Amino acid sequence: MTTSSRRCTPFIWSVVSFLSGLSLSIASANTDFSSTPSLNQWGEAGLLHLPSARFAEPGTLSFGLAHTTPYRHYFTSLQSLPWLESSLSYTQIRQDTSWNTRFNTKIRLHQESAYLPQVALGIRNFHQFAGTDQLAGEYLVASKRYYNWDFTLGLGWGYFSSGGGFRNPLRILGSRFNKRSYNSNSIIRTGAWFRGTHAALFAGASYQTNIPGLTLKLELDPNDHRYEISGTPPYSSVNAGFTYRPKPGIDLSLGLSDGDTLMAQAVLHTNVHQSNVLPQIAKRRSPAATRKPSQNALQSIISDLKQTGFHPDYAQIQQQTLAIQGTH
Repeated sequence: MTTSSRRCTPFIWSVVSFLSGLSLSIASANTDFSSTPSLNQWGEAGLLHLPSARFAEPGTLSFGLAHTTPYRHYFTSLQSLPWLESSLSYTQIRQDTSWNTRFNTKIRLHQESAYLPQVALGIRNFHQFAGTDQLAGEYLVASKRYYNWDFTLGLGWGYFSSGGGFRNPLRILGSRFNKRSYNSNSIIRTGAWFRGTHAALFAGASYQTNIPGLTLKLELDPNDHRYEISGTPPYSSVNAGFTYRPKPGIDLSLGLSDGDTLMAQAVLHTNVHQSNVLPQIAKRRSPAATRKPSQNALQSIISDLKQTGFHPDYAQIQQQTLAIQGTH
């Protein structure tokens, strides 16, 4: 095992502690997450490092932490609409004491059909104040299911093409697409979107095994980590691993990045639309429940008045006021 793998051992224990404590505070036991896609280490629905065109159920809120040298990620992801995924994360690179803040978003362009894949467009780290330009990137990705397999193919710019790839195909739209520029006076990174000298293809696949909750993952990552770690080329551009869902709402992932670096991740899911807390409160405070004692008291008063010869035509209790109208 490499030095980076041994360094990850304390992190794995922190993952266990994280799950033990936080799983008690998230009410996800009554929610079905069998169709919820797992997240990659950046907080996006995807494979290990790479995103896919998959989306969670609306209202799905996820919390996670991941470690792959030289990164340590803490993230939260929200599926606010069926076609919109947003994630916010804090990333620490190597032994740097500063934290990189990223805001990512992914939009569904086409929903999967019998013959056509699902297609999505994503922007990673598009705010000017949200962190280093080194991690910013954009992608167009498609995913298609075939029985237990889910295949993904994408085209990436920026961070996704740091390994070189091929010339940016969008250069035909103008020379401005040959260079990624960041306007310091603009909050949104529009000057960098889908621009740069190169673009690159990425691909991957996941396989749902016959073991409940176990999904195997394989991906071809075009990112060149030479500029992020030690300046040496990666052992392999293929990443492999698995995600295991021991119970609804909990995902545990392990894998090998660059062929020789251990990666670990833990994610908790809940759904704010399907929470059973509010219905229980509403049931305890329902109008029927609050009126029952007053109605019983009113019926008792009416019965006593009739015994005295008084015949009520109208009777009502409002808060602490009794109103009766009738004849004697």
